[in-house]
Amino acid sequence: MSQVDPASESKELAGTPNGGPTGTALATIDNQQHGVPAVGWSYGPPQRPEILSANPNPFDLMHAMRRRWPLAVGIGSAVGLTAALLVWFLVPVKYEAFALLRVAEKPGGVLDKSRDARDVFDLFKRTQAQYVVSGPVVRKTIREPSIARLATIKDHDDDPESWLSDQIMVDYPNDAELMRVAIKTEYKDESIKLVDMIVKMYLDEVVHNTQLERFAQEDKLKEKYKTISDEYSRKNEQLFKSEQVNQVETTAAAQMKRQVAERSLFDSLVQHHTLQREIQATEMEIAIMKARESDPEANTVPDVMIEAELRRDPTVSNLTNMKSTYTTMLARVMTVTVNPALSSEVRQLNALINEIDLQIEQYKADARPHVIEMLAAEEALDRRGGMGGTTLTSLETKRNHLTDLLTAAKQEIDDKSKGFENSQEFSADVETRREELKALRDIMTKLKSQIDLTEVERLAKERIEKLDDAQLDSVSGDAIRKYVGVLFAGVLGFAAVMVGIAFVEFQSRKINGTQQVNDGLGIKVIGELPSVKGRKWRRLKGGRGPAVLKALMAERIDGTRTALIHATPSNPPRVVMVTSADPHEGKTTTSSQLAASLARAGRRTLLIDADIRNPGVHRVFDMPLEPGLSELLRGEAERDAVVHPTRTANLWLLPAGRCDLRSVQSLSTSYLGTNIAALCVQFDYVIIDSGPVLKVADSLLVGQHVDAAILSVLKDSSNLPHVYEACERLRSVGISVLGAVINGVNDDAAQHGVELLMSEATA
Repeated sequence: MSQVDPASESKELAGTPNGGPTGTALATIDNQQHGVPAVGWSYGPPQRPEILSANPNPFDLMHAMRRRWPLAVGIGSAVGLTAALLVWFLVPVKYEAFALLRVAEKPGGVLDKSRDARDVFDLFKRTQAQYVVSGPVVRKTIREPSIARLATIKDHDDDPESWLSDQIMVDYPNDAELMRVAIKTEYKDESIKLVDMIVKMYLDEVVHNTQLERFAQEDKLKEKYKTISDEYSRKNEQLFKSEQVNQVETTAAAQMKRQVAERSLFDSLVQHHTLQREIQATEMEIAIMKARESDPEANTVPDVMIEAELRRDPTVSNLTNMKSTYTTMLARVMTVTVNPALSSEVRQLNALINEIDLQIEQYKADARPHVIEMLAAEEALDRRGGMGGTTLTSLETKRNHLTDLLTAAKQEIDDKSKGFENSQEFSADVETRREELKALRDIMTKLKSQIDLTEVERLAKERIEKLDDAQLDSVSGDAIRKYVGVLFAGVLGFAAVMVGIAFVEFQSRKINGTQQVNDGLGIKVIGELPSVKGRKWRRLKGGRGPAVLKALMAERIDGTRTALIHATPSNPPRVVMVTSADPHEGKTTTSSQLAASLARAGRRTLLIDADIRNPGVHRVFDMPLEPGLSELLRGEAERDAVVHPTRTANLWLLPAGRCDLRSVQSLSTSYLGTNIAALCVQFDYVIIDSGPVLKVADSLLVGQHVDAAILSVLKDSSNLPHVYEACERLRSVGISVLGAVINGVNDDAAQHGVELLMSEATA
C-alpha cells in the first residue's frame, strides 16, 4: 500500500463536521440518521442464542473434561480409591461349603423296573428340598453341642433357627439326580461343619425314619395276613358243613345241570313271547276281514295295513335301524358330556337323526301309493277266493290253536321257574360263603405278594444316599463378587467425579472452538491464534520453538489483517479497537500481533494501549510505560512525546502511561477523540488495545471514537454468555463489531507446515 499523504488526510479530516477520525464513522452516523428502515421489525428484547441455555451433549462434556482433567483425575482417583476401600472392608467374603446327595429318579427296589413319571419325580425332589430346611432338621442341628458353640450361631443367637433356615441352599445342578446342600458363612471351617451336620440330621430325621416306617408297615402287613388267614380257615370249615347239611352238589356236572335248566327256562319264555305276537297278528287279520265283510263295497285299504306294510319295507327298516344306532350313540354321549347343549357332537347326532326322520317320512310318502295299490290288488284277489286266500274260519281256528299253545307254554314256564327257584334257595347260603372265601383268598394273595416285595426291597439301595462329606467351593462366587464390587465401586466413584466435574465445568459455558462463536453466538470469527502457553513450543528440537511459534502467529494474524483491510472495500476501517469480555482473554496479544502484521504489510500503524488501568502492551515490546496516553489526557505531555517507534518497521507505540483518576475521567471527554483524529492523519491504521467490556466502561468510551471493534476470545477460558453480553453492550452504544479473534487454538497441521518451511529455508 502506498504511503498516505498527510496533507490529503488533513483535508479529509477538515471536511468532517465533528472532527472525527475517518469517513467511516461519519458514514455510520449518517446511516443511522437517514437510513432506510430494515425489513422485519421485532418488538421486545432480542432473542438470546439457544447455545447460551442448551443442555450439555457428550461432546460438550468431553471438552469440559479436557479443561479440568488434572483436577478431575485427581479427585476422581481419590474418590474411586475411597469407594473401593469401603467396599473392600465393609463387604465381607463368605465361604460356601456344600455336600452332594444322590436322589434316584427310580424308587429303590430290585423288582420294580418301572420309572416314575417326570412330574412325580420333580415333586419328590421339591419335597426333599423342603425337608432339608424344615423345622425338625434345623432344630436338631442347632441343638448339637458342637454346632451351638460355633461363632456363626452365636452371632445370631436371637433367632438362630430362622437364620440357619434362610442360609441353607438346596438345588439340583443341571436338573440331575444330585441334590446339592450348601451354606455360606464368614468362617471356612464352620461352613463345612454346618453342612455336614445338616446332611446328617436330614438323613436321620427324614430318610432313615422313612425306612423305619416302611419296616413297621411290613410288620403290620404280616399281622394282617395272619389274621385273614385264620379267618379264611374258619369260614372254609363252615362252608364244608353247610354243603353237607344242604346236600349241595359242587361238581362240574351239577353246575352244568343248573345251566341247562336255566337255558330251558329261557327258551320257554322266548316261545311264550312268540306265541303272543302271532296271536296278536291273527286277531288283527280277523278284525280286518270282518271289516271287509261288513262293507263289501269299500275299496279303501286300512291305514293300519298300509303302515304295517311300509314298516316291513327294506329301505324303511334300514333307515329305522340307522336311527336306532344314532339314538343309542346320542344317549351315550349325553351321559359323558358336562354341557350337552354346547357339545358339537350332540348337535351333529341330532342333525343326523332329524335327517333320517325326514328321509323315512319322504320315502313313506313316495311309496304309499304303490303300497295302497298292492294291498288293494291283494284284497281283490282274496275276495275272488284266489290262490293264497285265507278265510275267516281258518283264521279263527288258527287263533284258537295258538291260544291253547300259549296256555301250555305258560304252564311249562311256571313249572320250570319253581324248580329253578327251589335249587337256588338251597344253594344261596353256600354261594354266599363261597363268595366270602373268594374275597378273603384275593386279599390274602395281594397281602402275600406285598409282603414278598417288601422283604426283597430290604436288599435294595436307598433312594437317597450321601455321596461325600462337605467341602469348600473351589470357585468362591462371593469372593469374585467382592472383587467385582470393589472394581465397580472404584470405577463408579471415579466416573461419577469425572462426570460431575465435567458437568460443573460445562455450567461455566466456556468456549470450545470457532463453531460456538460463529454459529452459536452469530459473531463472525475473523482469525485464530495459537496458544502461547505450556511446554509445547519448548519441546521442539533444536530450540526452534519460539521461532516456530512466532512464524505460526504471524501466519495466523495475517488472515485477520486481510479480513480487516477488506472488510469494506470502499471505505475500510482505519481505527480499530481490540477488546474482550473479561481480563486475560488475549486482547493484548491480538492487538499487538495485528498491529505488527499491518506494519509488515507496509502500513504505517500506531498501537495505542488504552487499557490504562491494567496496561501490558509496553511489556510485549519491552518499552517504558510512560510517558503515554494518561499523560496525554492530563495535558502533561504532547502527542509527539508519547508516540514511540518500535523495533518493527512501520510500527509505533503509544503506551498507557501512569494511570490516575484524572486520566480515567478524561476518557469520557472529547479530548480523546481529538487526539485520535489527529493521530489518524499521521498513520494508516490505529489499533487500540482497550480494557475489558464487562469490567469497566473504558472500552465503551473509547469505542465512540473508533471505526470498528474486534472481540478477543480465549479458548477454554472465555465465557459464552459474557462474550455475548460484551458484544451486545458494544452494539448498544453504536460500536460496530467487526468480528472475533479466538486465541489458544491448537493447529498441528499449520504448525507442521511452518516447521517444514523453516526447515527448507534453513537448508
